[in-house]
Amino acid sequence: IMTKEGSLDKTNGSFSIGLTEGRINLNGPLIKNKLTYNIALRRSLLEPYLITYLALVNSNDQIKTRGGYSLSDINLALAYTPYAGDKVTFKVYSGGDRLRFSRITSQKFYGESVFNAEDLIDARMNWGNSAVSANWDHILSDDSNVSTIIYHSGSRSDLSSLKTDNELKNEQLSTESGIESIKGNVKVTGFRSIYNKELIHNKISSGIECQLYHFTAQNIISRINSYSDTLMTDVFTRYTSVLTSAFVED
Repeated sequence: IMTKEGSLDKTNGSFSIGLTEGRINLNGPLIKNKLTYNIALRRSLLEPYLITYLALVNSNDQIKTRGGYSLSDINLALAYTPYAGDKVTFKVYSGGDRLRFSRITSQKFYGESVFNAEDLIDARMNWGNSAVSANWDHILSDDSNVSTIIYHSGSRSDLSSLKTDNELKNEQLSTESGIESIKGNVKVTGFRSIYNKELIHNKISSGIECQLYHFTAQNIISRINSYSDTLMTDVFTRYTSVLTSAFVED
């Protein structure tokens, strides 16, 4: 996780609002010259543009469209220097996007009587990433050091859709609805330790790394009609693997 560390001796902050997003940052010492923090937050500001656009689109009384999009994330970094030659850092990141679109179409059907109905399309998608890491850097001598890190990261996605269709069958209104959901995530948990040695003309690095990968995906489809006939399928996939490596490089 690439996050800037806070100032060791004074508190700093910043705040900004642009055309599409707002940001806020605060950093400084919790223990002067020992423990620092840095926190940053960001949020998209697209709602006013979407509201204006949808107001123009929805001038048609028969079709109504709704939608929205937002993005937000947060970064946090803590850095602790207990002694000269030792540093421990802890970093966290979490961010996500949210998207929604829906359209309602009003219709009239003439059968045994007049039927008022609405066709609906509603789609929603959420996706994002998160990560956390803890790192220890230790200086062994003027020409050697060790860096050790434990980390976990993951990405996620969730897509769902709802669709409702109406039609006239045998002078009666028939309605069919369908729901589909697709979810997935990928997670990685790992450990890495590297030893660095400065020589006269070059630098040697050696270390080990172990990673655990975990992947899941699910797809659910459900359909129901006016006669309460239901069809559902559910597909679930899971995959896990372990990767271990050792290396020496010049």
